[in-house]
Amino acid sequence: DYDTARFVSRNRSGFDLLAERRRAFGTAKSPRHVPDGAPVIGIPAALALLEMLPMWKMFFASLAIPFVTSEGLAEAVTAGRNAAGAEFCAPIAALHGHVAHLADRADYLFLPFFFEESDPDSRGHRMYCQYTQYSSALASGIDGGRIRDRCLSPLVSYTKWKDWTRRELHEALAGAGVPGLVPAQVARAFDRALARHQAGRRRLE
Repeated sequence: DYDTARFVSRNRSGFDLLAERRRAFGTAKSPRHVPDGAPVIGIPAALALLEMLPMWKMFFASLAIPFVTSEGLAEAVTAGRNAAGAEFCAPIAALHGHVAHLADRADYLFLPFFFEESDPDSRGHRMYCQYTQYSSALASGIDGGRIRDRCLSPLVSYTKWKDWTRRELHEALAGAGVPGLVPAQVARAFDRALARHQAGRRRLE
C-alpha cells in the first residue's frame, strides 16, 4: 500500500529461506591461527561464487588460509559501474563492485573461471554466457589492471574437470605464497568442502 511507510511481510508461515540456508551450510570463519606469511584471500560474493560461497569459505578455512568476503556489500552495482569503465549488465557490474571493495582488504583476490553450471546432482551442463565465462578477466582489469597480478584465477569445475581443478587450485595458492601446501592437501580440502556443500544442499531441499 502506498500509504504504508513500513515493510509488511506476507510470510504467514514463518519460513525464512536465508536462515534455513545458513543452518544447512553452516558458516566457516577465517582461521585465527595461520602460518607465518599466509596471504589474506578476498572472495567476492557475486556471480557463480555467491552460490558456492559457503564451500569456498570452508575450503580456505580447512587450509588455515585467512580470507575476507564482500558479503553484505551495498550498492555493488553502482560501485562496479564506476570501477568498470564500461557498460555491463547488472550482475557483471556488481562483480566489479565486489572486487573493487576487496582490492584494499586482501592480499589476493579469488576470481576463478567458471565456464558452465556444474550441478553435481545432474548429468546436464549449461554453459554460462560469455561475459560470465570471462568475468574474472574483466574484473581483474579494474584500476587500469593494477590488481591483475593479485588475482587467483584457476579454472574450476565441480563435476567433470575436478582433477584439473585440484591441480589449478594448488598452483594458484602456491603462486600466492601460501606456505607448506602440497597438492594432496589441497585436493582433500576441496573434496571435503564440496561434499559438505552437497550435503547442505540436500538438507536445504
